[in-house]
Amino acid sequence: MLKKDVISACLRKLDVNDWRQLQVIKKQYKFTWSQFIHQLATYPELTEHAMKLPPDIDETAMVNIKTVHNLLPLWMDNISESFETIKIGKDIRDIPRFDDIENKRALVIGAGPSLHRNKHLELLADQGFDGIIFAADRVLVDCLNVGVIPDYIMTLDGSEKILDYIDHDIVDQYSDRVAAIMCITTHPSVVQRWNGNIFWFSNSLDETIVPNVGHVMHLLLNKTELFTAGHASSIGWSVAHTIGCKEIGLIGLDLSYPVDTPKKDTWYYDRYLEAYNGNVEEIEKLYKTYHHTVFGTDCYYDPVFANYLLCSLAHFNTAFSIGSRIVNCSEGGAIEGDGVECMYFAEWLSEKQK
Repeated sequence: MLKKDVISACLRKLDVNDWRQLQVIKKQYKFTWSQFIHQLATYPELTEHAMKLPPDIDETAMVNIKTVHNLLPLWMDNISESFETIKIGKDIRDIPRFDDIENKRALVIGAGPSLHRNKHLELLADQGFDGIIFAADRVLVDCLNVGVIPDYIMTLDGSEKILDYIDHDIVDQYSDRVAAIMCITTHPSVVQRWNGNIFWFSNSLDETIVPNVGHVMHLLLNKTELFTAGHASSIGWSVAHTIGCKEIGLIGLDLSYPVDTPKKDTWYYDRYLEAYNGNVEEIEKLYKTYHHTVFGTDCYYDPVFANYLLCSLAHFNTAFSIGSRIVNCSEGGAIEGDGVECMYFAEWLSEKQK
């Protein structure tokens, strides 16, 4: 058997961040190094799965892996609480299709800062829109307050904080006109509070992170698996394409932060502080700046948003390849590239009049 000092000497040759993470695990479970290695050998199936994962994992993939594993217990609790409601509820396949309407357009409203900075909701209320509107749950009240009534709101997050976005009198006033598209992992308090129709879906999970879990959830509740880009807005364009909308406009889709946003105020900064043991210099390296070549705006993003961007652009490429038109009208943020056009919102809205 290898001596403890030999094992420690070998482990210390690891990358400093990997070495730090191993020390955290060892301390958490009160293992000696010999016991740690013994665990890997004792549970070969789990070890084999870990060894099959890509060895060169970037920060974006690492955040994705940690997010899924951290949230999985919450998701399972949420499903168990709402099981019967979801089981007998409508599926996204029950959303009416528009195959009989040529070139039916859809608009997806995200919750990015460009939405309010550019006063796009006010413009939408003034100009009107004859297509299907999908809005992120976080901006539902903002929409209703200016007279924009979405056809659907989209909920992906399993946190109870979503209740803050729907627990309003004005939401109740329009409950007969606004339907919700909810992931089966939505928090039960949100499910119970929503007064309108609900169309359910099961979020497809990366098989390399949690093998078969997503598929099992789909089979358990018989709800359609939907590939999202990790954020609520992606539900909108995925469903819009499914129901026959051939052109999809996007506003409030920044997937980044304006350059004047302090990093300590970004959504995931505290998570990075924890992951890097408060090493601010290492955290600074995670953020990347971006200049939008069409809109001329500047922003920056972190590993979580980088993952959203990567997945979203993959969606747009797929949609474009089968004849759909995706138009980013956010006038800010980081979305541009193959498969997506960029256009000012007023110009895109006016196209319907031609």
